[in-house]
Amino acid sequence: MSIYPLLMAPYFRHGEETPWGGSMLRDAFMKDAPEDRVGESLEVSALSNRESVVRNGVHAGKTFNKMIELWGEELTGAYEGEFPLLLKLLDADEMLSVQVHPGDDYAREHEGKYGKSEAWVVLNCAPG
Repeated sequence: MSIYPLLMAPYFRHGEETPWGGSMLRDAFMKDAPEDRVGESLEVSALSNRESVVRNGVHAGKTFNKMIELWGEELTGAYEGEFPLLLKLLDADEMLSVQVHPGDDYAREHEGKYGKSEAWVVLNCAPG
């Protein structure tokens, strides 16, 4: 098996899904966004129906989940269940509500999946 660095094409959340989105993903990050206002660019995503796709090399066009099937722990390291990482860029052109997500224990018991822990890094912000 020959592993190489994967360049990923993101899945974009836009339109009705993210009415608060802006134009920074297209303008500042030069993303090939599907429309002027986009809220999220899922850079590394194994979420069902929201997967990022390989855009380089012999595996170009394959989904991230397909690459996990092919390369397994060589790509992701060891984990159980669904791939537990989601890396995305957000462009919130409006104020967002505070959201509380369940931890792993509650989510496994009530939703059958991992909880949601988040870490945010602000890359750009207008004054105020």
